[in-house]
Amino acid sequence: MAAMDDEHGPSRPGASPLGATVEHAPATAAGLDAAAHVVLLQAAYPPNVMSVGTARLSLEAALRAAGLDQFHERARLVLDELVWNVVLHTGTDATVDVSGNDHHVLVEVADGSSRGLGPDGDGDRGPVGHGLAIVGELADAWGWRPTGHGKVVWARLDGASWRASQWPGPGQTL
Repeated sequence: MAAMDDEHGPSRPGASPLGATVEHAPATAAGLDAAAHVVLLQAAYPPNVMSVGTARLSLEAALRAAGLDQFHERARLVLDELVWNVVLHTGTDATVDVSGNDHHVLVEVADGSSRGLGPDGDGDRGPVGHGLAIVGELADAWGWRPTGHGKVVWARLDGASWRASQWPGPGQTL
């Protein structure tokens, strides 16, 4: 990941080391019309390992019920990484908000930590510390914003992007 200038993001604002757009304003600034999105999932999960699987199953059921199967693989992987980050790095509840329509899905995960995003600075993270890089590869845009009591990390998945074309369709597996 790129070196961090401060707690708010990469040293090159608006650029991700992996090509996806990184923004730090509310997600609606990423080109989404919030009124055109349907709320698919809103839930809070405690800071334990079981929350990752529970959140994933809830998301899968919500996408299936909404007929948004084309987002299934990428959305569940993004959600997994974001909830894992909360469990591993903050020790606070993970509040998940997912909304979408036929064209986009927006995954937002809030936590109670005011600590910004970024590597620990040691360069060799071993088996952990790659979650945001994975999110950057899967999302068409992603970012984070501070809140009054922590932060929200969000990822937008576009249905017609080149990233979407790299993933299996409904009923197919990787």
